Amino acid sequence: MKLLLKSWAIAGLMGVLLGCGQMPPMMDDTEAIATINRQKAGNIAEFRGDVTEIAPFLQGGAYLLTDDSGEIWVIATAQLPEVGEQLKVEGEITYTQIAIAEKEFGEVYLTEIQRFGEVSRE
Repeated sequence: MKLLLKSWAIAGLMGVLLGCGQMPPMMDDTEAIATINRQKAGNIAEFRGDVTEIAPFLQGGAYLLTDDSGEIWVIATAQLPEVGEQLKVEGEITYTQIAIAEKEFGEVYLTEIQRFGEVSRE
């Protein structure tokens, strides 16, 4: 009975914490950029990092998202963020195979689904 009460108390505390705005750092579900590889193509994931470069296209563009583990280009159809912004991004991991003279030079990038705007790194 005591264990059940403790479980309910913990669940209630987590509900209050999560309902009060910012998610506690231990609950952040973003992945490290270094975990991205072509085997994960098609998966949807969230990443957090700094915008370190932008590359505008005729429609949309791309920006380089960098965290402590690595970097990845993010393809976006929306207006590009500013260099220096800290973002949380949800996107589909995409792999494009490029074969030249029977050698593969594939590229993994993120296709933006949703951008959460400037966020803190807590």
